[in-house]
Amino acid sequence: MFEKILPDAISLNQSALVPRCLITDNILLAYELTHYMQTKNKGVDSYAALKLDMSKAYDRVEWEFLRRMLCKLGFHQGWVETLMYFVTTVRYRICVNGELTDEIIPQRGLRRGAVFLICAEAFSCLLNATERQGETIGVRFFQGAPSINHLLFADDSLLLFKIESGSAEYLQNIISLYEDC
Repeated sequence: MFEKILPDAISLNQSALVPRCLITDNILLAYELTHYMQTKNKGVDSYAALKLDMSKAYDRVEWEFLRRMLCKLGFHQGWVETLMYFVTTVRYRICVNGELTDEIIPQRGLRRGAVFLICAEAFSCLLNATERQGETIGVRFFQGAPSINHLLFADDSLLLFKIESGSAEYLQNIISLYEDC
């Protein structure tokens, strides 16, 4: 059921784990964008790409952050509570030398990659808001084309931006804010 709702809640910048979307779509787009940036000879604009690997990102998600994102994206409160029940009631036991350990009760983390996409949507929204405010500018193949400032691949991100005064600082602030959340 959750997978049926994802395409409406997740931005086009994310393609991994979203039904009817292929991660190869973003791979091809990333290739074309980096090729464009490498071969662009005309004009004074310069662009950069920054690849982020959010190691163990699924394990670090704070459950309250997930709850707030689900509510912010407009999911029904009853559905949010049901999903949060399944997320927060997980228990683990590990078999060591044939003996089970005591029960381990986690306080954060996710078991499903699809649920992580909701959290990554916050990062996507932050990046898009920064561009709408004119603080950073993404890459355009030609004038009038939509700008692309990031592509998300599950727990990997590719940030694309025009090199301007302050753009790296704005991106660092966004990354720090997302990390804090």
